[in-house]
Amino acid sequence: MTVSSPPPTCKLNEANGIVSLAIGAKSEAKSAPASARTHLSHIFVTLAGVDMHPSALAQEESAGWQPLAAQLQQHPLQVDLLADAQTTNSSAALPDAVLPAGLYGQVRLRLAVAPANGPSGGTNHCGGQTLHCAVTSDGRVLALQFPGSTPNIRVRLENTAGQRLYVPPDGSTALTIELDADRSFLLPLGDSVLLAPVFHVNVQRRSELADN
Repeated sequence: MTVSSPPPTCKLNEANGIVSLAIGAKSEAKSAPASARTHLSHIFVTLAGVDMHPSALAQEESAGWQPLAAQLQQHPLQVDLLADAQTTNSSAALPDAVLPAGLYGQVRLRLAVAPANGPSGGTNHCGGQTLHCAVTSDGRVLALQFPGSTPNIRVRLENTAGQRLYVPPDGSTALTIELDADRSFLLPLGDSVLLAPVFHVNVQRRSELADN
């Protein structure tokens, strides 16, 4: 009689990597984009989630989005897109995320929509029920509008050679999403402004951070 071993009751754990996230502007950026750069001091957006997807062509309804900041669903966070991404307190509030190791082609910033509780753990710089706004140098608050009907911003992680972001197994990756003030479009509309943001993505491995 032949005795065979029973099949395993669980699968082997997938290899994972750690991703740290920061959002803001490049360290040299001190003002708003285009014609508005002379009078806008802050651009605040309230995030209800950040996700990553292996495909650069993934759509909103595509399966496979991996949460990078799942806690924002219950505790939205307001970030200043004109603040230095490396020093802003908003980025410090984003804990490291554990993701399946592999290649990723897109990151999605999910913008909070009203009605909502507003940002948690801090001041709503937009005031009232307004979740996204620009603040002028003289203190006026202008509501932000975005192109299209989907309240999300998707940023491709491919470089010019078509290479995607790689999250190594058992490794750490620092992902910085920076507003590109020179390429973003911002149009004043009376008491509001239309923002079509363009972002630059900076990636560093743990070994590179240690060398710095």
